[in-house]
Amino acid sequence: MDGIIFYFTAWGIWILSSFLIDKKQRYRLGFSAWTLLLIILSGYYFSIDAVSVSFSAILVVLTVYSLLAKYKNKKLFYFLVCQLIGVLAYVSFHLFEMFDPVWVIMDREWMLSVMMVLVSLILMRKRFERVLLLASAGIHGEVVNGIIFHSFSFPYTIGSFVYLDVLALAALILLLWNGVEYITAYLGSYFNQLEKERGKPS
Repeated sequence: MDGIIFYFTAWGIWILSSFLIDKKQRYRLGFSAWTLLLIILSGYYFSIDAVSVSFSAILVVLTVYSLLAKYKNKKLFYFLVCQLIGVLAYVSFHLFEMFDPVWVIMDREWMLSVMMVLVSLILMRKRFERVLLLASAGIHGEVVNGIIFHSFSFPYTIGSFVYLDVLALAALILLLWNGVEYITAYLGSYFNQLEKERGKPS
């Protein structure tokens, strides 16, 4: 059932941010409210001709633009280039799936999520910017998909539960990768400290 992964992930994040994260954290309340609003809006749509648009997609777009407004000059230009690459990857996946579905050898949501995570990992170093690129490239890819599918007179929903599932899966994979990076860095630091202690004269 479409939306299960999204709801499971979103409610988990909301519970974590509302009750388990330190209340002194600056962004805790705002992030909790944003997650809850995303859950509420996910089931509401409006239509533009044959294309339906989820209100959750509008929320994601507004959030992305508000965060990008803080970027300046070279940093913004670099992000927009990376976003374009992400959009091309997202749209290309859907076009290949539509015209040549044979190559989709496993669950499409997993394939698309892993691909988008790889793009964000290759292009971005900071964890927050990786998440921002995932959301931005995904939602703009949805808009491009809507335009393309509409040109073929196919119905399409921008920001559907399928998109939200992909976004949730990608976020979970990215979270897991960040955990691996943290553990690797910690172990590296720990073993380096052991080597230094062994090298000290007794």
